[in-house]
Amino acid sequence: MASKVRNGYIAPTPKGVNYVVDGVSPSGVFVQHMVGAKVELHYAGEGAGVALGEFHLPNDPKFLRDIAKAITSVAKEIEDSRKPR
Repeated sequence: MASKVRNGYIAPTPKGVNYVVDGVSPSGVFVQHMVGAKVELHYAGEGAGVALGEFHLPNDPKFLRDIAKAITSVAKEIEDSRKPR
């Protein structure tokens, strides 16, 4: 579900859902894994740097559940990365 990238994870937009925020169609949520006690959420995809500040998500229960599952998958990846090897 989530995919690891250089400094974080991508929680992809649910399949079949396209939405536009400030003229950009995000492909997901980039969860930047920060050192310490926080993560930052950003839009992911082509031109995502244009959509700054707030997250405007579709008012669609299925979309919200699917993106929550993807973000939960990121939490699992972070948790697994902290386990001693």
